[in-house]
Amino acid sequence: MRYFLGLDLDPTIKLEIDHWRSKALPKFQCPTSVSNFHITLVFLGDVDDLILEQLSKLISTIKAVPFSLTLNQLGFWSKPRILFLGAEDVDKKMHHLVSQLTHVANQCNLHIPKRPYIPHVTLSRKMTSNPAAAIIQPSFQCHFDQIHLYESVSSYSGVQYLIRDSWSLQSEKYCK
Repeated sequence: MRYFLGLDLDPTIKLEIDHWRSKALPKFQCPTSVSNFHITLVFLGDVDDLILEQLSKLISTIKAVPFSLTLNQLGFWSKPRILFLGAEDVDKKMHHLVSQLTHVANQCNLHIPKRPYIPHVTLSRKMTSNPAAAIIQPSFQCHFDQIHLYESVSSYSGVQYLIRDSWSLQSEKYCK
């Protein structure tokens, strides 16, 4: 089973992003389903139940606080052929959370590769080229107070990202 740790977007924000995508960008061959909009924090890969149990216990000990992120940049990665919505500025709290989650995953022998973290929402896959600039500039304010363990489930209708576990981020007064 393939898993990742991530952030779920508020349903209203998901619909606003989808509306913006349909108005500001051309139609895509492989658009990401609105229900699959999320921000990955750490990709875990194939994980067995024993490791998931260990990971869950360690995540529950993490001290991290809620934070906000403004999705306001359109980006394109040519090698994976992904069009995404990213953030110009990323809160230090978010980087700290990703660092802690990566450390926990490595403690569980999942060996997360070191690479710069770029928070993003995938808008479309299998892009042949970077589309023209958006007609309307994106700006979506997101607030996060939970992290989730997602399972990637393949079916005839495509991939679904299902939340399997969740942890609340604590207010700053509890994280000192």
